[in-house]
Amino acid sequence: MPCPKNFSRIDSTGRAHAGSQRQIQMYVNEKTHSLNSAVAQSLSRHDLDEKDIHWVSPLAADTYSEYQDSEFLERVELGALALRLLEFWPRGGPCWDALARIEGGCLLIEAKSHVPEIYGGGCGASPRSMAKIQSALGATKAWLGVSPDVDWMGMRACTS
Repeated sequence: MPCPKNFSRIDSTGRAHAGSQRQIQMYVNEKTHSLNSAVAQSLSRHDLDEKDIHWVSPLAADTYSEYQDSEFLERVELGALALRLLEFWPRGGPCWDALARIEGGCLLIEAKSHVPEIYGGGCGASPRSMAKIQSALGATKAWLGVSPDVDWMGMRACTS
């Protein structure tokens, strides 16, 4: 099932009126070549060819739907990883703004039109989910070689 829609931000076809949601919908559906070229260029060290990027969300034919949790894995043909995702991240994860299949994996896109959108109000997860999120981010930092001191949750900006 797709993520819930904010009907005040979209028209009857599911197309957004403005903002990053509208921009990513336009690029995925109407300017695919430009988007693929930019993505392939930014990931050039991974030898990703733009012709190997296959967008599966948000598609006009699917009312511009966005997906989360096991549904996003199904869309990128990685449904067999659903149980591993549950071990790694709590239910109710991000509703990805765009999804693409690539050889050996997928692209998960969170679109932002303005720099201030990057900064959120902190994490509202339960203590159990928070522990799972912190563990997942710690493992990801280690895998990427990122210092464990880098704050990916914005917790330094939060007050208790």
